Amino acid sequence: MTTRWLAAVGEQVLPGAGAVAALQIANEGVYTSGALPLTAYDYSPSGLAFYRDRLRSWYGTPEEYDAVHGTAYGDWAQIEPPGPSSGPLAQADWGRAHAEYLARVYRVWARAVGSDLPVLVNLNPPTVPELDDWLARVRPELWGEISYGFTNWMGVVSADAGAQARYVIAAKRAPGPNLEENWGFAELYDPAYVDGATSFHQSLLALAAGATGFNVYTGVATSGWGPELDAAHAGPYPDCAPVDAGGAATGKAPVVRALADFFATHGTEFLECVPRRSDAFGLYLPYAGIAALSGETEGPGCARALLAFHERMRARGLDYGLVELESATPEELAAYRSLTVPGGPFLHRRVQELLAGYAKAGGVVLVDGPVPELDERLEPCALLAPFATPLPAAPSAPDQESLLMYGEADAFLRSHPGRDVHYLIVLVQTGNEGPIGLRTPYGNVEVVAAEGGGAVLRLAGGEIGDVVVRGVNAYLDCAVEASVRLDGVRAGAGGPGDLVRIGGSAL
Repeated sequence: MTTRWLAAVGEQVLPGAGAVAALQIANEGVYTSGALPLTAYDYSPSGLAFYRDRLRSWYGTPEEYDAVHGTAYGDWAQIEPPGPSSGPLAQADWGRAHAEYLARVYRVWARAVGSDLPVLVNLNPPTVPELDDWLARVRPELWGEISYGFTNWMGVVSADAGAQARYVIAAKRAPGPNLEENWGFAELYDPAYVDGATSFHQSLLALAAGATGFNVYTGVATSGWGPELDAAHAGPYPDCAPVDAGGAATGKAPVVRALADFFATHGTEFLECVPRRSDAFGLYLPYAGIAALSGETEGPGCARALLAFHERMRARGLDYGLVELESATPEELAAYRSLTVPGGPFLHRRVQELLAGYAKAGGVVLVDGPVPELDERLEPCALLAPFATPLPAAPSAPDQESLLMYGEADAFLRSHPGRDVHYLIVLVQTGNEGPIGLRTPYGNVEVVAAEGGGAVLRLAGGEIGDVVVRGVNAYLDCAVEASVRLDGVRAGAGGPGDLVRIGGSAL
């Protein structure tokens, strides 16, 4: 029924729909389940048939499956989904099957529409308890031409370190837009969203971490939100959008306009610029499936090591890359001076060969946990062991490579590969008082912005050009004269408020 409906959309709706830019084929996973535990679905007869079909494609025969897993089934139909006490390979299989399930559904739906439009999906982000489940299931490398996109709904990242980590991980997982940045919901989610500074901060964080764009969700409120649609929440929907249900601009509208104008002018160039990152984390997703099903706080896992790595890098004031190891190439790894990987008993033979080659070429492989001595079939394989380096002690202060010199903020720099052009994003944490000092290619820069707000600056030819700085956060009762300063030369707002300069003279 679903594919027939989608085919009708492709035949009857899209040909006369005018300027349609792309097709979003799914929302928040399948059945809005992108961040649910791996045990939440699919145990239906068709779901189990799909799982056993995947096992057949991976192992060939029941006898080979039994030999690898140490079982004695002898027939595919006898193999049931694993649980907390199952062997680690079976748990990893279930996670991999979920990833291929998602990919299969996306491809089936996209083919049913039969359109040549670009196709993308919208994944809800990981929650802390289900981060391993999310990592195991969400594998954009399996989707072919279908592009990645993600939502918000993780909390106020300027005040919540856990929300900030999940937000960054979602944005880094694959290139794609943030399709639902919360610009309109305060009553439903958090009162901090009543001011545009919160959403401004998060929209910039998504772009800094790797997103290719953001969607203002929702830009315009509607009064047509009656109990027949939603009996749990009163209208309008949403409660504090940039344009209200009567069509009037609210205090958020100028902030959205400034961001839209800045990236309409510079967005293409911004995306051409390369983030300043020297270190990366390697995702080994079989461990995510194991941790998701076992529920153990010890033993193989991916999320635990990733979150610890994120916290170390943030404490050092450094950005980082995220690499999926089973599909990575030597060229991808060569972009980084170090790669941190989760430790455990086994690692794919091809991955061990890849990491060993990276180390031989001068890269540093840091293993968070035991160094693997087996391959994916639990056969002896210690190719990585001679090249593994223990994790260093956690730093007590920001790294000398950090952009941040003083103030409580996160800072990200992107540089153009062929021109003297850079973009600096500064994200001020809740609780910061005073200016933010930063190292840039042109010397020290000082930014004054509101608590929980931020700034985006274009640097070119030794000067600061266009800027957008948020100087007000009414929710935190904070209003400052937004400004930027380079080598003693200052540009600022004419009183407490935002600084917006697009197409203006350089500083």
